[in-house]
Amino acid sequence: LLQAAQRSGKIVSLDVNGANCPEDGPQGRDVVSSALAHVGVFHANAEEAATICGRGDGAPVRDMAEWFLSKGAALVAITLGRNGALLAVNGDPAVVSRAMGSSGSSL
Repeated sequence: LLQAAQRSGKIVSLDVNGANCPEDGPQGRDVVSSALAHVGVFHANAEEAATICGRGDGAPVRDMAEWFLSKGAALVAITLGRNGALLAVNGDPAVVSRAMGSSGSSL
């Protein structure tokens, strides 16, 4: 479904609200990881991001964002509660173009 939406020129976003549930285990991580290759905009809070990338509490948020970018997301937003958010853009123009449109101008 995500791949079809991406191929049709849609920008795919993924918000993993609630993904920090321990009962999801490694299966949840695998699902998100495989989906990231088709995701333009990825959003998680810091706790969800740490759970998905297998990092413990206190892991650098930038490192978590880099993990999501390395899996293929074009834009990552990790919210930090009252401390704001970290936004990171994939440095590979081909990834941004694939996920956000041919020019990346929608980014």
